[in-house]
Amino acid sequence: MVAVGKSSLFLGWTASQGIETPLDLAHRADGRYMTCNEDLLIGADILRIPLSACITADTLEALAERLAHERDLGAKSKYAPYIDVLPTLDGDDERPSLR
Repeated sequence: MVAVGKSSLFLGWTASQGIETPLDLAHRADGRYMTCNEDLLIGADILRIPLSACITADTLEALAERLAHERDLGAKSKYAPYIDVLPTLDGDDERPSLR
């Protein structure tokens, strides 16, 4: 499971990037999930993400290369708080595994 401290850094990062949502991030033993503690209107946005906060590429291969590059930058990456909460293939760093 992702450490709560990393989740707090991620939430701070989302706010600094202008990402808006009425949802709250919650934790349990087997991972994270989102909750909503307010009524939502039909058609209301539940997530607004500025394009400037997105990691984009023209192909899946280019996207994988971009993610690897940002991961390799470590704390120097603009996206470090996001990358730090992504699951890994092998479940290292106390993050969930995708396998």
